[in-house]
Amino acid sequence: MTKFTIGVFAVIFNKKKEILLCHRRDYDLWNLPGGGVEKGESPWQAVARETKE
Repeated sequence: MTKFTIGVFAVIFNKKKEILLCHRRDYDLWNLPGGGVEKGESPWQAVARETKE
C-alpha cells in the first residue's frame, strides 16, 4: 500500500512584490514557508500553522 504525504506552501508578497523565503534548518537552502498536513487538518489550516511556525 502506498502512503501519501500532503505538503503545503505559502507564497507571501510584501508591498514591493518581494516573496518571503525561509532558511531551512536541516539544509543550507531557502524555500517557501510550508510543511506537511497533519492528520485531521485541512490544507488551509496547515498552511496557516506552518507559516506561523
